[in-house]
Amino acid sequence: MTFRELYNIFAKHKDGQWIMKLDNAYQLYQFAKENNIKRVLGLGTGIGLSDAVIALALLEKGEKDFLIDSLEQNEKCINIANGLIPQELKGYINIHKTEVKVWNTEHIPYQYFSNYKTLPNSEYDLIINDGPSPFMEGDKYVDLPNGTIHEMLINGKIKDGTKIIYDGRVQSFGILERYFSGNFQLIKVPKRGNDFNVIEKIGDLKIGDDKLDMMKNFTTYFK
Repeated sequence: MTFRELYNIFAKHKDGQWIMKLDNAYQLYQFAKENNIKRVLGLGTGIGLSDAVIALALLEKGEKDFLIDSLEQNEKCINIANGLIPQELKGYINIHKTEVKVWNTEHIPYQYFSNYKTLPNSEYDLIINDGPSPFMEGDKYVDLPNGTIHEMLINGKIKDGTKIIYDGRVQSFGILERYFSGNFQLIKVPKRGNDFNVIEKIGDLKIGDDKLDMMKNFTTYFK
């Protein structure tokens, strides 16, 4: 099966409008082939495209000993993913049903996030941040930036060298840059008009506020 054949399986589904763009999916495919990846955490299964793309890429380069843990809050998405992911890739993908919580931390004041409640107990070479999606809390529609990466980082759950991909999720990525910039290096610069960012975890935990520092030190805003 080729990358394009795999992509078309998902794109042709009636819910295919929610999958990542073709260019971003191909960047993910190439990135998986070019890097040493054995354990993957997918935050947001959706209908299963990103997990299938990574599995295909790793198999094509000869990897056999790898595993993808994929988290999803919606039973509907899990059922679709299980129906669409080709059989030869399914053995490498574990989809975990998990609930979503509203989370905040004193390190990022006045900001709330939507995070997954439970995570597999493992270390990962690659994490894809693409969820949770908005959800209903009673009769309220909750649409918050994703903060599972932030929580994992604060709790020491991301090892040095772990690559993290943000496919969109611009608000959440911006918050990560603002408060945790000292913990990552950008290793793949997005193309113009693109929102596919790849960063790598480096060093011990450092928490600051880059925006506040800039406003204090480089402008007269507070003076």
